Amino acid sequence: MRLKIISSIYQNFPKESRIVRIDFEGPKIAVYVENPDVVNQEIVKKVAKEIKKRIELKASEKVRKDPKEASEIIKAIVPPEAQIVDIKFDTDLGEVLIKAKKPGLVIGKGGTLLQKIFAETKWKPVIVREPPIKSRTIDNILSYIYSETEDRAKNLRTFGERIHRDVIYKSGNVRVIGLGAFQEVGRSAVLVETPNSRVLLDAGLNPSVGWGEDLFPKFDLDDLRLDELDAVIVTHAHLDHCGMVPYLFKYGYDGPVYVTEPTRDIMALMQLDSLDVAEKDGRPLPYSAKEVRKQLTHTITLDYGEITDVAPDIKITFYNAGHILGSAMVHLYIQDGRVNLLYTGDFKYARTRLLDRAADELSAPRLDAVIMETTYGATDQQSREEAESLLVETVKRTVERGGKVLIPVLAVGRGQEIMLVLNDLMKRKAIPEVPVYITGMVDEITNIHNAYPEMLSREVRDEILKKDENPFLSEHFNRIEGYREDIAQGEPSIILA
Repeated sequence: MRLKIISSIYQNFPKESRIVRIDFEGPKIAVYVENPDVVNQEIVKKVAKEIKKRIELKASEKVRKDPKEASEIIKAIVPPEAQIVDIKFDTDLGEVLIKAKKPGLVIGKGGTLLQKIFAETKWKPVIVREPPIKSRTIDNILSYIYSETEDRAKNLRTFGERIHRDVIYKSGNVRVIGLGAFQEVGRSAVLVETPNSRVLLDAGLNPSVGWGEDLFPKFDLDDLRLDELDAVIVTHAHLDHCGMVPYLFKYGYDGPVYVTEPTRDIMALMQLDSLDVAEKDGRPLPYSAKEVRKQLTHTITLDYGEITDVAPDIKITFYNAGHILGSAMVHLYIQDGRVNLLYTGDFKYARTRLLDRAADELSAPRLDAVIMETTYGATDQQSREEAESLLVETVKRTVERGGKVLIPVLAVGRGQEIMLVLNDLMKRKAIPEVPVYITGMVDEITNIHNAYPEMLSREVRDEILKKDENPFLSEHFNRIEGYREDIAQGEPSIILA
């Protein structure tokens, strides 16, 4: 397979481009050249179509501008209104991370400024949004990843060699093994096997168990051989789906973890928080922060709708699951489409204020099997209208009595949804305008939501990106840390914790 890919690239790239090397960087094929100016996008697209792989054109280290000079060139190209806050260089992968408050102005119309940055600096630009309120989590993750560029590049090339190995068996049975979450809630983990490959869908913990074998998926099955596992694919950042990923690294897994970008950030935050809680409760720790950091250097982020090779005979595509920020349903395209499998993870087809409903159209011509989350499948739930009406009545009654409305919320998703509801109710004068205090992890998770407005509901997305009116920055919201006696004893308020 690799020889065919390399041959196609050499045949189609002009000799003047002077190919230095071709690296298999995870699911992508990176072509490093000394003269990238002679390779247009039509050539790259033609090769990608011919070999059915993702191709990235990169400049060899020899022709890249010095980072200090490149930084000045980037600042001269990008308009000041973009508000660049940081520039980091990855010398191993030839990439430059540009963090800006308005990333659209860095990209330019039709990507023109990205092309100009690459043409003038020979560094491949990677753009990241700086949220209006700084996210410590995102800053720490990016700082760590860019401090471990050599290790990350080595990992990607190891993954790439494994993904693009030759297929021994062209067909054969596909086996699905439930390691957790079947006939129970929690510890989601599903192993999918072909004669050539093994991938694990989710690796969660059981949130109702403090310690013991029921906390973990059935990782002790002989079928789960970590050294033969091609990939771990995580649908979203709730601990019952991602809480045991670092545990796999502790016991020998050394492969890639595929997630969306928000899932990478929230997942690491939730895992570290779970360690902190376990330590305070005096419970044994299943893994340490060391394994969480290792997970980060092994993580590959994907966009919705992006078809990606994860094994020699398995491609995956993520689709919006509508559950929490970054949540994904996973379509597995196995053995050149002989088998099509959909793993939903947690999904939601009702629209919320925070997120659009789950995708209902896939690129798959058919599905042969669906593994579907059904925890609330047979439960009659209160309508949204009834729930909001009850909230309005409760807030009014409590404020009239001079009290405080304490709303315990899940930090991921539910907290942000309630913030949007309260802000809208106050704007419409449906409830009294009292201070809303945001405390605990809700605040940091909200900052991460602000970094990915394009993944929020259409209404919220338009408010932030088109109207420049961010509802999460409403004057009603006050961010605090820890217990505040003056708030507890003070005027009527609403507290989210």
